[in-house]
Amino acid sequence: MTRFLRVGFIQERLVEIAEAAEYAQALLELDEPARRRLQERLAKRGVRAEFEEEIRRSLRQIGRLSRDTARFLADLPCQPLLYTGPEDTEVVIRRLEQLVGDQPLGEPSPPRRGRQSACG
Repeated sequence: MTRFLRVGFIQERLVEIAEAAEYAQALLELDEPARRRLQERLAKRGVRAEFEEEIRRSLRQIGRLSRDTARFLADLPCQPLLYTGPEDTEVVIRRLEQLVGDQPLGEPSPPRRGRQSACG
């Protein structure tokens, strides 16, 4: 079992948050005839929401998705790392698992002179 987590779902969550925000913004910009058409479309789908309730629903979704994503990140035992090299995810995970499995985990060695640490 791997100890490395693919976090592509975070990108998916951010897209969902952005879409919900764009939807709420679009709702706020509708004129009165467009609002009535929206309510008619919602009614045909069985949703009896008032215009303001539809905005509230979208804002609640933004809040829920944001909190869930933030909670997930806060609950991780360490900060996630992003690798931006040329290898694909599978290759990087295999290499990392090999390194973790072959070497004892101890105190990190001090950075070599002339090299920057990963944090600086």
